[in-house]
Amino acid sequence: MKKKVIISLIFLLILSSIAYADITTDCTNVAALYHFDGDANDSSGNGNDGTVNGATYNSSGKVNGAYDFDGDDDYIDVGNPTDGSLDFGTGDFSISVWIEFPINNGTSTWNGIVSKGITTMWPSNTWGIQQRLALSDDIEYVDYTIGNTPNAYLRASSISNGWHHFGITRFSGEYVMYLDGQQHVTDSKSAVNLSNSASFKIGQNENSRSINTSIDEVIIYNKALSLSEVQELYNLGAGVSVSCGAPCVPDCTGLSCGPDPVCGQSCGTCNATSSCVSGVCEAQVIIDCDADNDGFDNNNATCGGSDCDDSNNLIYPGQTEVCSGGVDDNCNNLVDCADTVECSSDVNCVIVEMLIMFLQQVLLLGLSVKILQHLVL
Repeated sequence: MKKKVIISLIFLLILSSIAYADITTDCTNVAALYHFDGDANDSSGNGNDGTVNGATYNSSGKVNGAYDFDGDDDYIDVGNPTDGSLDFGTGDFSISVWIEFPINNGTSTWNGIVSKGITTMWPSNTWGIQQRLALSDDIEYVDYTIGNTPNAYLRASSISNGWHHFGITRFSGEYVMYLDGQQHVTDSKSAVNLSNSASFKIGQNENSRSINTSIDEVIIYNKALSLSEVQELYNLGAGVSVSCGAPCVPDCTGLSCGPDPVCGQSCGTCNATSSCVSGVCEAQVIIDCDADNDGFDNNNATCGGSDCDDSNNLIYPGQTEVCSGGVDDNCNNLVDCADTVECSSDVNCVIVEMLIMFLQQVLLLGLSVKILQHLVL
């Protein structure tokens, strides 16, 4: 017993040390949320809507409206979601529910409040919160292992009249029942697999044992709530309406591609020959980097090639320089005779070179004559 208490205290310390988001607005781990404000729709956005069978809407619930169950055949049936969102497996989970007392079921026993698969025959892998025996102020949570063997068992009794908040959490096999924002009882058991094919029901268990009371604000989490989070839901006895917010509606007005400015959802995509520019598909400007098909790309910044004239397929790197053409045929930045490597033996370039040398000599001779005249004078 001492070891179990120590383990439970360690578990609670771990939960209390974790930084949590605002439980009243953060629905990241909410599997199902029922406000019962006129319907049994799932406000979590997960689509686990319930079907009301006989239960009566009561506008004076704990938080806005609630549903009254007559203890005979009233219940809300959510079914068995195909995505497994209400099957806990061996993972962590939490259940939050407001229940009004007294419960007036007379001599009826084990009447379902919130459950999935549980019956008085205790099928394997099932769980439920229910009224125990014929005592109107006696509430229990129980789940079952393979072989119809009880696993976790949490119980609260001698509950006064009025609305009361119950929270059930499982964290790695450590179970806690919270009553009105305070830890009420714990149980350290194996994290039994709680996935089954039964319907998730509110107000009744799987073999039609119905509750006679009012139920409000049923929330199923796929994580273990902390004490502080349970206390936020209890809200000093006033309760709170957890808001997951309405589904975001994208606004693609005037947009044909890219994300919408409201939800960030896609407004469409462009085809292979266009690109998205400010939400509009615009035809791509196709640049042919080898427009003259000479095998060399343009040397501009876009293409990054070495062809100095991509409009002329006779001009490219390695081409033979035409020494009298007036262009840079081989793209080495040297034109005609200036390309002394390519044009060193060209007749015209040789003549030009000799003429240049002759003129240089004439100029030099003229300069020398002027110098001599200056010295004689």
